[in-house]
Amino acid sequence: MNHVDRDQGLDYWFRMNNNYEEKTSIMLRLPMMKEELAKLMSDSEIAAVHEHSGACYLAKIDELKATENYSKFFAELTSERQEKLARLHLHFGSNVFLSRPTVVPDEIVAKEIEDEWFFTVELEGETVH
Repeated sequence: MNHVDRDQGLDYWFRMNNNYEEKTSIMLRLPMMKEELAKLMSDSEIAAVHEHSGACYLAKIDELKATENYSKFFAELTSERQEKLARLHLHFGSNVFLSRPTVVPDEIVAKEIEDEWFFTVELEGETVH
């Protein structure tokens, strides 16, 4: 279940999009995956369903991007600030995540990821979920 009963806006993605450390070890398995995928795609029925599903997925993305709300959300979600915040999670206290990304001042966002530092805030009112 993907929390369909709750808002999955910017606050949700701020908490869940944690990219502090990049792991690439799975890339060693890429040749094996491609070999298995080729075997599956050699079945014409599987290939047709795969192609249809991919086309439906891309059409839905285009449909969403055409709406004002989604296009604004996507622009904010993929902004330079949000991308940097996703790499700073290691430095944040839990109250930062119980708040929202706007509690993090620009001077904190500008800090170097590799440096040792910690940032948190006092909770004000209800937590945002």
